[in-house]
Amino acid sequence: MLQKDSRLVDNQTTYEICIENHTALAQALAHPKVSRIELCDNLALGGTTVSFGVAQYASDSALQANKPIHAMIRPHGGTFCYNDTDLAIMLEDIALLKKLDGIKGFVVGALTKENHIDIATMQLLINAIKPKATTFHMAFDLVPTAMQQQSIDLLQDLGVAYLLTHGSPANNPIEENLEHLRALAEYAQGKITLIVGKGVTYQNIHQLEPQLYGVQWHGTKIVHLPANHPC
Repeated sequence: MLQKDSRLVDNQTTYEICIENHTALAQALAHPKVSRIELCDNLALGGTTVSFGVAQYASDSALQANKPIHAMIRPHGGTFCYNDTDLAIMLEDIALLKKLDGIKGFVVGALTKENHIDIATMQLLINAIKPKATTFHMAFDLVPTAMQQQSIDLLQDLGVAYLLTHGSPANNPIEENLEHLRALAEYAQGKITLIVGKGVTYQNIHQLEPQLYGVQWHGTKIVHLPANHPC
């Protein structure tokens, strides 16, 4: 079983902010409510793998701030169905970024053409990630609803520590998904830590928190950051 971040306690509120490259990284690390960074490139595509240079800079900065980074591993936008070339690239990126001490985990997700969990691909990715933590990202929301609970069991058996979900594949308000998210959170309790995101912001988080127990929270605007003015 993979390890979760030792500095994060599941019964405390955890805010994970999603950062594109090094933009706003310093502000996010300095924010007292930010518990963890998800590091991505190309957020307009749902997030892809950052360059090694960005990852190294972020790792060094995170170590100084004593906050963990989880790095997205995704070779392209669009589908979550990967061929042999995609997989080889992902494994190489994991091997490279895994050497960075500030990178405490990786965010991955692989599906079959039928939108079921791709067990073979996930086993290879998780074995490469060990002993660092694995998050299965929002590709999970494409899994048919009737299969989601058994998919949580499957991800637990594979060694996934965190599951990131919006509760729906649609780009709808998070409030519309609360009933389904509550069912997922209840089922996942003690198996895998649910991270709820996509539409969670510093403006609505305080209304959402009392409605979902035992989850962590994720978003690009999970906290209010001062404006970043590059030269």
